[in-house]
Amino acid sequence: MSAGKRLVFYLVLLSPLLAIVGGGLYLVLGTSLVREVYLASWRNLETPCMRWTDQGYGYKAKPGPCVLNNPEYRTVMTFDEEGFRNADTKAPADVVLIGDSHTQGFGVNDSETFSDILRTRYQFRTRNLGISSYATLRELESLKAYTGGEKVVVLQFCNNDADENKRAVESTREEFLAQVHSRWLHMQARYHDNKARGPIAPVLDFAHAILKGDYRSHARFEARSLARNMRWEADNFAKVVARYRSLLEGKKLIVFESSGFGFNHPGFKPAFEAALSQHAPGLDVAVLDSQALLSRSDYYRIDDHLNAKGHEHLAQILSPLITDALKPAAP
Repeated sequence: MSAGKRLVFYLVLLSPLLAIVGGGLYLVLGTSLVREVYLASWRNLETPCMRWTDQGYGYKAKPGPCVLNNPEYRTVMTFDEEGFRNADTKAPADVVLIGDSHTQGFGVNDSETFSDILRTRYQFRTRNLGISSYATLRELESLKAYTGGEKVVVLQFCNNDADENKRAVESTREEFLAQVHSRWLHMQARYHDNKARGPIAPVLDFAHAILKGDYRSHARFEARSLARNMRWEADNFAKVVARYRSLLEGKKLIVFESSGFGFNHPGFKPAFEAALSQHAPGLDVAVLDSQALLSRSDYYRIDDHLNAKGHEHLAQILSPLITDALKPAAP
């Protein structure tokens, strides 16, 4: 048999295997399948390290170390007696940072959070009040509980804040806290039930998603994440902020977006500036264009949070803004 015929023979013989390998590579590298299964059932969360409180913002972390390991990182998050990621939440601070898991530092070690980098490298006195899954009202309630002489408030917005902000605007305080408690119980039960399925869970979920075709190309996954009503998001955000005018007056408020995988919206800055001007006029606010300032390389590929490089980059972005805000007023 000639060399050419042998090549054709082996290609025909191996074609089913090549098709399977090619299809597998496409699903893993060319679609959202891995990300979506990871987020649904593979990822470990800090849920076992959280506790419910009777304070106005619901839950926060248990004091002490919390080990959090996932495929892209191995971390230990250390929480103080107040349940926040500081050496001492009650220590004096000029800069307070509020937000969700992106601010808390999900996926990086204590010294790698942008809050700690601002403290150690740029010599700002910082207080990190970020807690996973908080939205704007609970973030501002945390600030209210731990306010004390800060001159700058850095508020991080995530696209998944939008629905909770809407509920905060439309509900009484009692109704809102009841909803938060219900969602907390559901979140706890769902996470523990999922982990009880064992390591086979993501394998089964992979197979189920493939059979149902429940995945998208990366382009469609991103397009869906960016298909947002920015005016609506900004309006509810600004209405919540307006409730805390007395808390924020006399302080510099820096607002930026950090959404999953770096899918930060190009319309964020103009929409949020307009809404804050309408609903909270007179506050000293700077809204950042995160889509232009942060890149996709600042986020993990499978996990949807900022990586260590992203936290460092964010601290570099915030540092000159904070420096300007802390300068004494001209006589």
